[in-house]
Amino acid sequence: MSPVISLSGAQTTNEDTNLVFSTADGNAITISEADAGAGTPEVTLTVTDGTLTLGGTAGLTFASGDGAADTTMTFRGTVAAINAALNGLTYTPTSNYNGGSTLTLSSLDSTLVSLNIDAYLHSRYIFEGNANDVAPGTTQNGTLTNGASTVSDVTRGQVLNLDGTDDYVDLSSSVASLAGLTYGTIAGWIKVNGTFETIFSISDTADPGSYVALFLGASGYLTFEVLENGVAQLAVYRSSAAINDGNWHHVAVTVGATGNRLYVDGVQASAGQLTYNTGNASTLPDFSYVTSLDAMAIGRTVDSGGGKWHATGRLDEVRLYSRALTGGEVLTLANDLNLSDTDTVAITVSPINDEPTLTATGTNPTFTEGGSAVDLFGTVSASTVEAGQTLTRLDFTVSNVTDGSAEQITVDGTTIQLVNGGSGTTATNAMSYTVSVASGTATVSLTKGAGITTAQMQTLVEGMTYQNTSQDPTAANRVVTLTRLDDNGSNSAPNDNTATLAITPTVSVNAVNDEQVLATNTGLTVAENSSGTLISNTMLASTDVDHGPAQLVYTLSAVPANGTLRLNGTALGVSDTFTQDDLDNNRIRYDHNGSETSSDSFAFSVDDGSGTTTAGSFTITVTPVNDNAPVISSSASVSMAEGAPRCSASLRQMPMYRRAHPATALWRAPTRGCSASTPAAGR
Repeated sequence: MSPVISLSGAQTTNEDTNLVFSTADGNAITISEADAGAGTPEVTLTVTDGTLTLGGTAGLTFASGDGAADTTMTFRGTVAAINAALNGLTYTPTSNYNGGSTLTLSSLDSTLVSLNIDAYLHSRYIFEGNANDVAPGTTQNGTLTNGASTVSDVTRGQVLNLDGTDDYVDLSSSVASLAGLTYGTIAGWIKVNGTFETIFSISDTADPGSYVALFLGASGYLTFEVLENGVAQLAVYRSSAAINDGNWHHVAVTVGATGNRLYVDGVQASAGQLTYNTGNASTLPDFSYVTSLDAMAIGRTVDSGGGKWHATGRLDEVRLYSRALTGGEVLTLANDLNLSDTDTVAITVSPINDEPTLTATGTNPTFTEGGSAVDLFGTVSASTVEAGQTLTRLDFTVSNVTDGSAEQITVDGTTIQLVNGGSGTTATNAMSYTVSVASGTATVSLTKGAGITTAQMQTLVEGMTYQNTSQDPTAANRVVTLTRLDDNGSNSAPNDNTATLAITPTVSVNAVNDEQVLATNTGLTVAENSSGTLISNTMLASTDVDHGPAQLVYTLSAVPANGTLRLNGTALGVSDTFTQDDLDNNRIRYDHNGSETSSDSFAFSVDDGSGTTTAGSFTITVTPVNDNAPVISSSASVSMAEGAPRCSASLRQMPMYRRAHPATALWRAPTRGCSASTPAAGR
């Protein structure tokens, strides 16, 4: 009796969502077989547009598949083991598929299953698209020859179709495996209208009339004939009725220790129905009666006269056993369609909006201070999954953002400064962007209500670059991470339009030492003998984009010759140092020694601690001071008589006295040069 499949009605699941058949869900699939006993029925599961996974596999033997993610599987076991496996059967739709799917379940009676896996089943041809042998053990595949084909039959499914002219299934490569058989069974289904229609034959092509054949004879009666060199060893006819009526009939012949038997539609032909032209029911000829066998076929008989008795019609389930089946077993084969049950479950996979996808490769570039912007991503692929959608949002983060507006990402044709509160619109696709910075991590969100295409998004991501315009960038890695991608599809559960991303290139930032610059060196003007004159940063100053004032160190290579340079009142000597911070905070002063000099200077080098030094000389201009005012001193006197000639004279400093007493002067009257004129009276 056929196993009965019990299942619920049509099922529905969402796209990319598993459907479980179980007792708990009220849709369990079960089988039952009234006469199974300890037998092992067979179940075949097949599904379209997805895969099936059993709830368990304990106690099962698999003929195909393994019970995990199979599109089709065939397994055997007790009814209890099969039902346990079916409880929790899971259907997994093909990724992103929506529409109809069909789950097909077929069961075979345990008796028929035992015949399908019988150890004596030499070969079995079911013609499911080919002539392959599906019996367990050594494969004896056949070849569709001269146009033989398989077709779909409304009653038996896929079957062999022959035109009766010259086509057949060639099994000659397997002759050796059957040539020595003494006992055996030939069985199969046939649907024909003509006469001399061969079901199966094995022969010696070198001799006339040397073959073993099961065929429909001249009157359409089933015939089993064994000939060796034209001499009939056995010829059996079923004389009661012809079966070339265009309907399906099951035929079989068995040869065993108790004789030979002929069956039509599972019924053994009785003595009164049989005519033995040669031999009788006790005659036991089989393949071994014919020597030098070299050809074997389904659908034709051949010997030295060539091919003959080509079948015109359809054949199915041709079986060869190396033992004689019992009458009950032959009846089972004749009732195979009644010993199976096939049912289907319609599954509807409802569409849902899938989150978009984006893949890319991080380039992990190195950015060097002062260099060009570096690319971040390559090999970019984006998809909305569902056709006709656009991409409306892309978010990304940048870590270790410490250099303010100097930290920049160029995206979609616009350079975005990574400063908190930044916003704007990109140049290429007019996407709005916002920037927020918290704890050194910048988050940038690009949005556009109408969205952009996947091609535009791919170009956008591939064009992203990082740069840092600081002349003293923080030398720390910046990790750029794409974190979110949205499409314009529904986001109401179970729909999802947001993808969480984690695509990360790391940018190594290399700082370059910028040398100090001696920006100001105006020199100093002091008064002779002055002290404590300030040298400020308006007179002497160095700058460095990489270092602060305290890191810019001046080292004296020559000190003033006519004075003293002091740091916080302490005299500085050769190799002593001071910093730009000292200059900025008025700690450097100069004392002149009061000498009669007009200039002074000191030499130095300044360095930021890296790279090379910068040399310089600071000039000090000394303004002279007249130490004492000159004094006129003279003991000479001049007298003139009234009316004497007038005499003009000028005082002259005495040179010798001037040299000895530079701070004073001694003058004398001239002894010559008086005028000869006489002044007027009273003058």
